[in-house]
Amino acid sequence: MAVRYQIVVKNAAGARQGLLANADPLGFSFSRVVNGVGAFALVISGVHPVVAYFVEGGQVEFWREDAAHGIPLYQEAGFLIDDLVEYTQGNESLFQASGVGYNGILARRVVAAYAGSAQAEKTGAAETVIKEYVDEQIVSATDADRQIAGMTIQANAAGGDTIAVYGAWQSLLEVCQRIAAAGGGDFDIVGNGDGAWLFKWFTGQMGTDRSASVIFALNYGNMKEPSWAETKSTSLNAILVAGQGAEADRATVWRETGAPAGITRREAFVDARDVETTTGLNTSGDAKLEESKFAAAFNFQPVQTAAMQYGRDYFLGDLVTAKYLTHQQARKIVSVSVSVNRGAPEVISIGTIANA
Repeated sequence: MAVRYQIVVKNAAGARQGLLANADPLGFSFSRVVNGVGAFALVISGVHPVVAYFVEGGQVEFWREDAAHGIPLYQEAGFLIDDLVEYTQGNESLFQASGVGYNGILARRVVAAYAGSAQAEKTGAAETVIKEYVDEQIVSATDADRQIAGMTIQANAAGGDTIAVYGAWQSLLEVCQRIAAAGGGDFDIVGNGDGAWLFKWFTGQMGTDRSASVIFALNYGNMKEPSWAETKSTSLNAILVAGQGAEADRATVWRETGAPAGITRREAFVDARDVETTTGLNTSGDAKLEESKFAAAFNFQPVQTAAMQYGRDYFLGDLVTAKYLTHQQARKIVSVSVSVNRGAPEVISIGTIANA
């Protein structure tokens, strides 16, 4: 039995309106990204009755089942509906819907607070800080028009590392991404019922550490197209951060990886004039180092086998192990992309990064 999908279409209030089964779409694809914004695209007949239920602000849920491999029906992903297109191809009327993952809600808000204010500058455990930003800019925003009905926040457990964050006037999504990178964890917005969402923090990683049991290798038959590349041309190991003040009185700090010197030292400058403390300057420099640090690029694509199945043995956010030639590395699954076209098998791709 082939993999089976059910696609639930909801209105702007989150109420279920229609259902698409495997045979209905002409094709669809979707992606999920850890600490990022995934997307979906779906094409169906333009005369399908469900077309009427696709509206801006509505939602689409993809439910997946693979009975042959012991995977019961489960919700794989949820998305907001943004764009709708009606068109004709040949003599066929077609309809396309597309949109973004629920983390895209964060990209629709800025940190509407001035530098130096309690809402713009925060210090504390990463989980506490990130949840304060989301609460102040979405859930409890002073301007009622900025609030999103149905958005709640997971109870705070003060997880992650202690960090200082400066987010005045910046994209809320980008601030959350910086907190996750510096704070030792991941975040996600998940569906929490009809017309409801829950913002969550995961100390460590969103998924489970399966590196001892989930191993990808050519000789296991579950890996294809592996490659290993060591590219240092774009990596940085010394960051000069400048804070407040002018000329010789301007506050500066160096943040370095190891003790880089001579020809192997690669420097960059970060303008952090809105940052008031040394801790904040250090955090700004460390974020730039993390963004541009050297890491061998170990790329591969999974092959679905009887012994190793996505949705049963590994998931988005998990830690796994990959082996190729003399290389072995713990990897974090940071993206999953799925595409299904009528008459063709499901195609699953994953993106991984080295586990720090």
